[in-house]
Amino acid sequence: MKLINDETCSFCKSNKESLVHVFLECEYVKDFWSSLQLFWNTHTNSRVTLDTTGILFGFPSRFRLLNHFLLLGKRHIFLSSLHGNNLSIDTFTNNLKQICAIERFNANKNNETLAFENKWSVLSKKL
Repeated sequence: MKLINDETCSFCKSNKESLVHVFLECEYVKDFWSSLQLFWNTHTNSRVTLDTTGILFGFPSRFRLLNHFLLLGKRHIFLSSLHGNNLSIDTFTNNLKQICAIERFNANKNNETLAFENKWSVLSKKL
């Protein structure tokens, strides 16, 4: 991780960058979470509301994939901030496709296709 002298948010360039701001409060991040919510709800035919609690702690009683999806969203925000990139739902979905393909490959290689299908079934055919 590189050190910087500027404490302003790498996305909005106006507020002080803190963990809370960069993952929850920044307008660009809020738009990103809204896009992820729309993507999930549209592609899985399920309804989830990504509020602060859900984003921070996940959804223990919901799909296992949903929690993985949220972790990948947080990772995308962190890496975009670190590298000075804009938040992009297209970049996120491309990464999601790659991760799905890797997990599918590993499942096939290790004869664990059922576990893969149980996790990814709501989304894999739509990626």
